[in-house]
Order: sequence, then structure tokens, then C-alpha cells
Amino acid sequence: MEANDFRGVERVVVQALRGSGVDIVSEAPNQGLGADIAVWSDALQPFVGNPLLIEVKSRFRGVDEVKRAANQLFEAVSSRGGSWGLLLYGQGPQVIETNPKGLPPTILVYSIVDLIDELRTRPFAEVIRDLRNRRVHGGAR
Repeated sequence: MEANDFRGVERVVVQALRGSGVDIVSEAPNQGLGADIAVWSDALQPFVGNPLLIEVKSRFRGVDEVKRAANQLFEAVSSRGGSWGLLLYGQGPQVIETNPKGLPPTILVYSIVDLIDELRTRPFAEVIRDLRNRRVHGGAR
């Protein structure tokens, strides 16, 4: 998949979410909403609320791009009355996942490859719960 094939990357994520049994997955009709995907799930409600807004990026060239995207997602989540957002990326600095300094406190950052790998053996809500717990309580993967 080409690095600039944004819609292709997004389609892969949506297919993985639907395949994992997520209750409702909605794709944004246009790119001006601040998030590509919204997920509603009863299993997510106790951990991150509903909907969980997801922004998908094929690549980050550096930590500054990650921070900019995380802040934009935070604004989208806040403006829609949500609580948490998930920023997924194809390529980029993984240090941001384990050391998220400078990111909004309710934005989770995770690799698309790692998410898809996790979804092979675990429900989406479990993966999100663990990401949220690491974000709130600290700790490595």
C-alpha cells in the first residue's frame, strides 16, 4: 500500500474494526470533521465513553506531526462532546506511544500494524482499555 494512499489505510482499519465485532463503525463522509472514524460500543463505555473518535494517518515524519494531529483530534473530540480519541498511524516514531509528553491527556496513539495484530486475538474494547490504562496510570507496553 502506498504511503499516500490515505483512503486505503483507512479502509484497512475499518475492515479490521468490523471484523473484530465492534458494535457500530461510522466513516466520516468528508475530511473536515477532524476524525475519520467513529466507533460506538457498549464495551467501550466504561473506559473511554462513546463515541470513540479515530483519526488515521498513514505516516508521521516526526514527533511534531504526531503532536499536531493529536491536538486536532482532541479538538474534534471536545467539540463533539466526546471523551477520548484514538490516533492511529502506519509509520512514525513509536517513542510517542510509550512517552506521550505534550499530548492531550485523552488521546491514545497506536500503530495500525500493532492494532491489527492485537485484534487477531483480543476484542477491540480490551485493546482500548489497556491503552487507556497505560495512558492514565503510566507504564510500558
